[in-house]
Amino acid sequence: PSRNPFSSPFVFAPRKVLQFLNGMWPQRSQQDHYFRGVAHEDHGDRRRRAWQEWNAQFSCPPIPFWENVLVDHSCRNSFGCVFGLNRNIDKQPFVVAFSGDTRPCGRFVQACRQFSQPYCHGLVNNNAHCVDLLIHEATFDEEERDMSFRKKHSTIREALEVGQQVRARRLLLTHFSQRYNNERRGVPEIPQSILQSSFNQTNRLVGTAFDGMLVPLYSEID
Repeated sequence: PSRNPFSSPFVFAPRKVLQFLNGMWPQRSQQDHYFRGVAHEDHGDRRRRAWQEWNAQFSCPPIPFWENVLVDHSCRNSFGCVFGLNRNIDKQPFVVAFSGDTRPCGRFVQACRQFSQPYCHGLVNNNAHCVDLLIHEATFDEEERDMSFRKKHSTIREALEVGQQVRARRLLLTHFSQRYNNERRGVPEIPQSILQSSFNQTNRLVGTAFDGMLVPLYSEID
């Protein structure tokens, strides 16, 4: 545990997850801090105040903004998020959006646009990139579209369309159905027809994630 609450990891999670972590690592004294938690359900001033206090310890706040978004999934307390990462004091934040488990969600798209707008690269250009990296679930392929509605997940094509709507510079697809386990590390093949029709904007790339994958966020643009 750390004696300084601000040097402990900041955990942003549903309240039940925070309760579980508190049970695993109980705070034995007021001076011991294993982590600092804020619940997804804590909207408004309470969450913003905790976030501002955590950022205040740094001359250049590492995460200048973070917004959680209730998304369209069958499980309660399903959230996506959009946040910025400061690379250094001279550069704009690197904007990341994460969908969580969801159907294509208008609230998520709106949040991506609203909170990334001040950091869009080249606003005079209709192809300006506002989200540097979008991580979006793509549980099913188009043959399982009916299943995606029943299970409240997205198809590959729908995830690519969300990438267009939020003007993502890079799109990383993830959360593929277990039915693809026999394909390349559990990653389905994305038909070229889908790529060409849904994500053919200039300088926009799409990738597929797999377990254990590490992605260097800044190397390509630094």
